[in-house]
Amino acid sequence: TWDTATPAKSSVTDTVETGFVSPNVAVFVQAISDKYLVAKANPEVSIGSYPFFDDQRGPNTNVVLRARDAAKLAAAKVAVEAMLTRVKTAQ
Repeated sequence: TWDTATPAKSSVTDTVETGFVSPNVAVFVQAISDKYLVAKANPEVSIGSYPFFDDQRGPNTNVVLRARDAAKLAAAKVAVEAMLTRVKTAQ
């Protein structure tokens, strides 16, 4: 049954553009591994990666974060940005 007495919590979403255009497979594998660790450390935040093509810069990927708690979303975003910095440094 649908519970109409309890309103659904809205979710908050944020996106981080990775800037990944490197064909270096090892870098992408490291990013996926690190993203998994970030997700495991932030279980209340949904983290997905979505490739896209930018007409100006070519292939790229967005990391999209979604949560019901803005503070938890912000903490996970900081972790994703730190992960991306580590991965880009490894290139």
